[in-house]
Formats: sequence, C-alpha cells, structure tokens
Amino acid sequence: MVKARKWESVLVPVAVILVFGVYFFRFLCRNLAIPFWDAPTGGDSILQASFIKTLIETGWVLDSPRMGAPFGANFADFPGADGTLLVLAKILTWFSSDATVVMSLFYLSSFMLVYFVAYWVLRQFEISVPWAAAGAIVYACAPYHFMRGMNHLYLSNYFVVPLWTWLSIKVFQHSGARGQEPIFRHWWTCLVALVVAGTSGVYYAFFGLVSVTVCAVLGAVENRRLIVLRHWVPVVAIVCAAALLNIAPSFIYWHQFGANASAAVRTPFESDFYGLRIIQMLLPVPGHQNVHLARFSDSFGNLLRPVTEASSSSLGMIGSLGFVLLVLSVFLGNRLTEDSRILALGKLNLAMLLFTTVGGFGVLFAMLVTPQFRGLNRASIFIAFFALLGLFLLVKGWVQAGSWQWATKRWLQYALAAAVAGFAIYDQVPLGARPLPDPAILNPANSAGGVYSVGALKQLIDQMEAKLPKGSMVYLMPYLPFPESPTAYQEGYNALLRPYYYSTTLRWSYGAMKGRMGDAWLQAVDALPISDKLSSLRKTGFRGIFIDRKAYRDNGAQLESQLASLADGKALESADHRYVFFPLEPDVAPVVTPSIMANPGLGFYSKEQGEGTSWFWSDQTGQYQVWNFTDRPIQAVLHGALQGLGERVVTVSAGAQQLATLELKTNGPLPLTLPVVLQPGLNRLTFRSDAPAQRVPNDPRALAFRFVDPNLSIH
Repeated sequence: MVKARKWESVLVPVAVILVFGVYFFRFLCRNLAIPFWDAPTGGDSILQASFIKTLIETGWVLDSPRMGAPFGANFADFPGADGTLLVLAKILTWFSSDATVVMSLFYLSSFMLVYFVAYWVLRQFEISVPWAAAGAIVYACAPYHFMRGMNHLYLSNYFVVPLWTWLSIKVFQHSGARGQEPIFRHWWTCLVALVVAGTSGVYYAFFGLVSVTVCAVLGAVENRRLIVLRHWVPVVAIVCAAALLNIAPSFIYWHQFGANASAAVRTPFESDFYGLRIIQMLLPVPGHQNVHLARFSDSFGNLLRPVTEASSSSLGMIGSLGFVLLVLSVFLGNRLTEDSRILALGKLNLAMLLFTTVGGFGVLFAMLVTPQFRGLNRASIFIAFFALLGLFLLVKGWVQAGSWQWATKRWLQYALAAAVAGFAIYDQVPLGARPLPDPAILNPANSAGGVYSVGALKQLIDQMEAKLPKGSMVYLMPYLPFPESPTAYQEGYNALLRPYYYSTTLRWSYGAMKGRMGDAWLQAVDALPISDKLSSLRKTGFRGIFIDRKAYRDNGAQLESQLASLADGKALESADHRYVFFPLEPDVAPVVTPSIMANPGLGFYSKEQGEGTSWFWSDQTGQYQVWNFTDRPIQAVLHGALQGLGERVVTVSAGAQQLATLELKTNGPLPLTLPVVLQPGLNRLTFRSDAPAQRVPNDPRALAFRFVDPNLSIH
C-alpha cells in the first residue's frame, strides 16, 4: 500500500466528505422534516417512507396495524435481504421519531457509507490517499445514486458494492496460491463482512455472488487448480445463510398461512425488459448540467422506448473511460497491462455485462431458475466500480512504469485529484438532483386547482383526527391492490399510502397484501353497490370514506353525489380540492361484513355468461377459494351445477377430506348442493376430474368441466 502519514489517511477523506456534504446538502440539513420527495405523481418514495413510519410505530417493518383495515397489514409476502439497512434506519430512529427526518438522514448516510467503503477498498488496492478520496467521491456521486434517490432508498445505499468487488478480486488472487494468508486476518471480520454483504439488499447480494463466482472460476481456470473452492464455498455459504436468515420471518409466515403467489408476480420477460443497455451506460446522464450534453443524451434516449429504470445506469465520462479500457483489456491482455487484477476486472466486467444486458444470460437464468431478479440493470453500479477501480489501477501502473515521475509529486496529486472530483460532480450530478426542500409545500394556502399539496392533505387529516376517536377505521376509495398496482387515472403511483403516512391515530384500508384475507375482503366490499357498501362499512366499524378525486375521470363527481345523501354527516374537503372525507356512524357492536367471499382460483378460467346463466370452465383440477373473514367456523352451503366435457367423475375435497363425488354425463349439468364448514381464513375446495382435460377447436384452453352458477349461502 502507498505509504501515507497516519493523519493524512484519516483527515483527508473526512475533510473531503464534509466539504462535499456541506456544499451539496446544506439546504436539506436545515429542512430535514420537509418531505420534498413526495411528488404529485407519487412513486416508491412514499412506500419507503411508509415502511420507515411502520418501523417507528411498531419497532420493525413486518406488520402495520394502521394499514389494511380492518385486519391490519403484513408485509412478509414481500421479503428482501435488507436487514443491515433496516438496522441502520432503526438506529436513526433513536435520534428522531419523525419518519421524514429519518428518511432524510438515511439518504444522507448513504453518501457517507458509499464514500468511506469505496475509499477503504481503493486504499486496499494501493491507491494513494488523494486519488482514493477523489475516486470515492466519483463513485458516491454516480448518476445511479441521484436517479435512484429517495424513490429507491435502499438501492441508493450501495456501499456494499465496493466490498463485493474487493472480495471478488481477493478470491481470484487466492484461488491458485499456496500458503497465502487468509482473505481476512480474523474469522470474526470475515463473518461480519459477509453477513453485511448478504443483508444489504437482495439485488446486491445476488450480483455480488455472481461476481465472486465469476472470479472463482477465472482463478480456477487460469491456475488449473480447484483450491478455489477453499475460499469460494465459505463465502457463498455464509452470504446465502445470512440472506436466508434475513427472510426467515417470511418462511415462517408462509409455513403458517401458505405461500402467496399473487404478492410478487414476475416473468422472464421482465428480466429482459429491465435489462441493461450499453448505450445507456455510455450516454451522458439524463438532465446533464451542460445543455448540449443533455440534448445529446435525450436524442438517443427518445429512441430507447419504452424508457425503463435502466436510464439510471449512466456511468459518466470517467466511468465510461474505465469501462472502455476494461473491455479493451479483455482483448489486449498483457499488451495493455500486466496487472492480473486489472485483467480479472476486465473479464469480470464482461461477464457481468453478458449476464445483465438485454437478451443476455440473465434472461436464461430467469427462465430456468427464477424470474424474481428482474431488475438486471441494477448491476450497472457494480460495473461502475469495476470501471473506476480498473481506470485508477491502470493509470497508477502507467505512472510507475513510465517516465511520469513528476506525476507522483504529492501537491500535484492533490491538485489533479481535486480537479477530477470536481469534474465528476459537474458531469455526473443531474440538474435538480440537489435536495432543495421548500417549506411552502407544507402550507395549505399554497395549494390551488387540484394540485397536490402536502400541507392541504395534512390539514385535512388533522381535522379528521380531531373529530374521530383514536384508532378509527377509514375506507379509502378507489380500491387498488397492494403492492405494485397500476395507477388509477391521475392518482399517482402509491399515492393511496399518503393518508397513512401523514396521520398518527387513524387506521386506513389501503395496504392489505394482495392474495391475503384483508385484500380479499376489500375486493368483496368494492364489488357491492354503493348503498350496500356503506351498510357493510358501518357494520364492520368504519367511521368514514376517504376519496382521492384524482383517481376518477369525473373527479369523483358521480360517487360524491351518491355519498352526499347516504353518508352520516357533512363532508370535509382538502384545501387543494383533491381529497374529500365523508363521515359514517358505525354500528354499536361491529361485526366484519361481508363475512365470506368465494371466487374461482387456480385451475379455473375466467367467468363466462349467456342466456341468464354464468359459468367457469376448469382444467382437470380447479380450486374454488372461499374466504371466511371471521374468527370462527361458519356453516355454509355451496350451490351450483357441474357439467363435464364428456363423461367423467369429479371429486370435491377440502384438504384431505373428500366431500362429494359426482358422475357427470353428457345430458346436461348435474346440480350440486354441498354443505361445508368454513374455517377462519382461506378455505380451498378442490374439484378434480378423473379424466384429463381436452382440447376443443379454436380454443387454446384445456377443458375438463364447468362450474355453472356457483353460489354460497350461510346456514
């Protein structure tokens, strides 16, 4: 490692990040409690903020009793290996109970963490103090950091990526060596580092394992020895164990309540759709501070339709230069450099590119293994560090090997490093990326014409909380599934989370996980006519209906005209005219109503109807799902008729218990009257044909029988 005075190696990086922080975040630091990230169009930032709010209110993020009313919300169906980041957020809550302040502090901490870890890793590769400090700033100011921003709060905290890169090169270097010292000098250092690597974001853990595996294979091939397993196996084992332990609550939840395929539906197509594009990495950052470069970037960006989150993958000029040099190193080899670390980085860079690019091997992985890692473009931040480290190592090698001894002068290194850092900030930070919180957004008087105002919403919710008893339930309209539902008209993505976030005592219907009981009940209520809906809400204990007018093409006019005569009091309206609240008087002894809901599940096809009847065709096996929303068993009777495609025998069972056997003939539907005992929660009635499903002309489906006019009554 390059020798440096002890004070220099500590004081310089601290001074650099402090100067950068004061320059860049001075306005945010004075206004930490202003939610400047809550844009009218919505986004994932309000989702991230809601998780932090839940963390503050409950101590962790898995359950929120104030969301998903009347049953509450549980987020175990949407796991992520983010334990280290959640612990960081938890630590920040010790300093403030305001979720907006914690959000701001978390975002600020991401720059410091990325900077210091990048600096440490660069020093491990014997980069001098001034250049390590400059390189760390270049990496902390990657366009990816600002474009992910607070919308993807956890992805913005990519401090673990340099650690993964260092670990990968270490595995490569040790894969063929005899008698070298261990990668880590102390076993506890190894354990802590790998646990952090496996619990700082599931995508970063995934790409990190890809990186380590590629380097292990490279080392084994180049050295023709399998001693690489001595280092690769423990790394993979510890990281996977840490990640699995991180999502253990989800496994326990699934064991208790069953898997939920509806929560996070992914397809291999999405892995291709959200893949990495080389041109987007090399183009100037969208919204570049130079107007000509911004236009140049936009001219190409307009051709890349549809625009996906991969637009955040720009490397900047410095990163792009390093990327090109790493690609050249694959082809030029020792003619470019004799540093095996740079050559390994070049091959690692190419492998990551081939895996994550559009149409790359990552799509094959999605088809053969799992499509859950669909955001392959997120590997761009790995490639950014590969490129930066490779560039600095190349320049360092050229300086040492050539006649550039003048470049080793310490004062000149500091001057050049400062120039590079300044240029990177100019080149990589998009216009508008600096947080400039405006206190005016909290003033209801500044809202006008239906434009969303944080102040107007908070004022309305304060009025509601002053009027309603603590813990009152409020029904949000329109109904939208959670999470990842498409926007309703001009509602804004995730905008229905705002009432929860800006309230302190009320319970809200939005946030029940789709595929679970809470969401099923909300669907049942949503299907009711408006008068029956209000009756159901009163009987269940709801004290009002909260409407987001932007979710309706008529601005909610028709709905409000109906509610005006059916609600139990005068409506409250937000100052920006976007939100309106209609009060209700709940029953004295609330009971969840409706108490049951039935719908065809796996194996059944979409509803068809004609001539006064309706039916659902089924494959050879179909599941009829019945929800019991109460906490007690319910005696019910399932009515309907079954008609087979040809003669066949259909058995009906609930779990291991067989309830009925029906012999279907070709002379018409066979009536069905089936008594069932519905246990609390989800009940699955399985219809299974003894004969396989058949294909019919001009129909892509495999058909076995149809369920005609199903109806469930309570006895």
